[in-house]
Amino acid sequence: MLFRSYEDFLKQNFKHIKAQTNSTSESFAEAIELIKSKELQPLKDSILNHEIIIPDILIQLNQDQQWVVVENDKIMQKYKISSEYLNAATLNKLSKNEFSFVSKNIDKAKLIFDSIQYRFFILKIITEQILILQDLYLKGVQKHPSPMKLEDIALNLEIDISTVSRAIKNKYLESPIGIISFKDL
Repeated sequence: MLFRSYEDFLKQNFKHIKAQTNSTSESFAEAIELIKSKELQPLKDSILNHEIIIPDILIQLNQDQQWVVVENDKIMQKYKISSEYLNAATLNKLSKNEFSFVSKNIDKAKLIFDSIQYRFFILKIITEQILILQDLYLKGVQKHPSPMKLEDIALNLEIDISTVSRAIKNKYLESPIGIISFKDL
């Protein structure tokens, strides 16, 4: 009887289940609460917190065994200027104050978008510096990454060490050996 109700349960067709099982409203509500209280995952990883990691940078080897570094365009696709704002700015139906407000907000959005693109540029050139030292590790030839310092990257790129630190904080790259935190390199 219980197995026949499984599909109904998945579809949340509780009236049908209640009718099939001849349950009272009270006993059915108790059963639902009992089910909600149980950990029903067949396998639970208690170490990981199940955070989904989306890499910011993707690296691949081309046919000549040279690294190709690209930003993850899926991240950039999340950001766009609202079509409502763009339509409002292009239509002449706004008052002068409304047009000024919309224009200022579009300019702010463009500035944020440019900042995001600059962040990717910095991350990309940092990645290129990392690849110089971590080439063998990222190709899977070397077992552990080579020691390196943020200061070395900053000096090579002629940028402040704090810029490097902020750029790689909570950032990941996808490589032939998997997704790796920049901090781990």
